[in-house]
Amino acid sequence: MSTPSSSTNHQQADPTPPTNTKRPNTATRPGIAINRPIPLPQLGQLRFKRRKLRPEEITRLALNKPTIRRLARRGGVRRIKADIYAETQNVIRDRIKDILRPAIAIVEHQGRKTLTSLDIVYALKLLGNPIYGCGTIVHGDAIRSNAAYMRRRRQANARNVQEREREEREVRIDQYLRQMRTGAR
Repeated sequence: MSTPSSSTNHQQADPTPPTNTKRPNTATRPGIAINRPIPLPQLGQLRFKRRKLRPEEITRLALNKPTIRRLARRGGVRRIKADIYAETQNVIRDRIKDILRPAIAIVEHQGRKTLTSLDIVYALKLLGNPIYGCGTIVHGDAIRSNAAYMRRRRQANARNVQEREREEREVRIDQYLRQMRTGAR
């Protein structure tokens, strides 16, 4: 007779699932006969692939029928004829090209690769359609950002405050010296 301790064929099943100590970022799937570790995504692995769009696709996506309809509604139009959409797309596309041409020239002249809102503002100013209220202060031909302007104003105010404090100190010293002279006599 064989005893349970001497039998090698009958092993008791472990009630806890096996844990993987080598790879801490793994999980097991319960309810499956074979519990293999499933690697969990690490930080930075979940990336979306960016699809590059051609310029024609961008304008087609941006100037679709609902967009033109919304713009017309904002302008007060009630009904829109079917052939207006194609004509509106052409007009808007030409206007965007007219604005982007000098803006891209500005960016290339400055040796940059990123088009900013200030480039568009300056391009519109060059075209004779200046736009105001976009964080810029226009003085003649120079466009300065509002932040730089405000920084210079704060520095000038700080200098004025320092000059006033210095003058007040000198006045107080003069008053003190006068009191000392008159009190000593």
